[in-house]
Amino acid sequence: MQGFINPNTNLLQLTFHIAGSVLVALCILFLKSEATSYSYSCPIDLSNIPSDATGLHFHNFPFPTIFSTTFHHAPQSCCKLLSFQNTETVTLQPNTFSAMSFLTQLTIYFNKLSVLTQGSFDGFTSLIFLTLTNNQLSHLESSVFRGLRQLKYVYLNDNWLPELDPFLFGGPKSLEYLYLHNNQLSRLNSSTFDRLWNINILSLKNNKLLQLDGLSFSSLKSLPQLDFTNNSISQIDTSAFNGLASLTYLYLDSNNISHLPPSVFDNLPSLDTLHLEDNRISELLPAIFPKLTSLKRIYLENNNLQTLDWNVFSRSHMDINTGKSI
Repeated sequence: MQGFINPNTNLLQLTFHIAGSVLVALCILFLKSEATSYSYSCPIDLSNIPSDATGLHFHNFPFPTIFSTTFHHAPQSCCKLLSFQNTETVTLQPNTFSAMSFLTQLTIYFNKLSVLTQGSFDGFTSLIFLTLTNNQLSHLESSVFRGLRQLKYVYLNDNWLPELDPFLFGGPKSLEYLYLHNNQLSRLNSSTFDRLWNINILSLKNNKLLQLDGLSFSSLKSLPQLDFTNNSISQIDTSAFNGLASLTYLYLDSNNISHLPPSVFDNLPSLDTLHLEDNRISELLPAIFPKLTSLKRIYLENNNLQTLDWNVFSRSHMDINTGKSI
């Protein structure tokens, strides 16, 4: 077996000579600090990682199971970032990262993770960024994020999640960004987001949501933007948006909405922009917008509106996009 550095990528290439055949494995592993890239061949002795290395990356190399003993000897003085990309990873054994309390960022993306169970992230007391995008996640146990007290950014988009456990996010109370778009979510439990008091971004577009129940987002008092674009929403409870005192942008476009309860937007004092285009709305009642004192833009194109009572839009500062002349 030979190892050499690819000058175009600064990554290690390994050439295996087996029975007269030559097999080339690209992008096995590189360790990167601000000024220097460190490369190793397998087997990897993690105890010899340079103290100034800031990242440990596995790219484009079969690593189907991350074993509980893989990182037991990683020195605590280095490697704040751990990344697995295109490694065919299917399984995380419990306590895999129990010796990596110093890690602040974990990325496992473009892999085959389907289930995360209790203990998957035990030991990550300093973790801030968690990226699990473009996997095959269809189940997350309720306790999987427990103990991640410093967690601020969670990327779960582009998976197969059909539902979220009501206690899933009960652990990371410091969460600021939660990306759940491009999943298979069909319903949200009213308590799923109960403790996310500091969240600034919640993305739920491109799912299969059918309805928005009452008080589902009542704890999200700091949330400025909520995106439901391209779901299948046809029913919205009157109290669905209660508690969203800081909401500025609301995206409900590309759904199946035909009716809006008269007071559904009453508790959105900061709402600036409302997207309702590409739905099935045939009527807007005069009582629908009066309490939206900050509203400036409404998008209504591609609905079933035939006539409009202009008393609905009595405030002259509103910019109305209907998509046609009425």
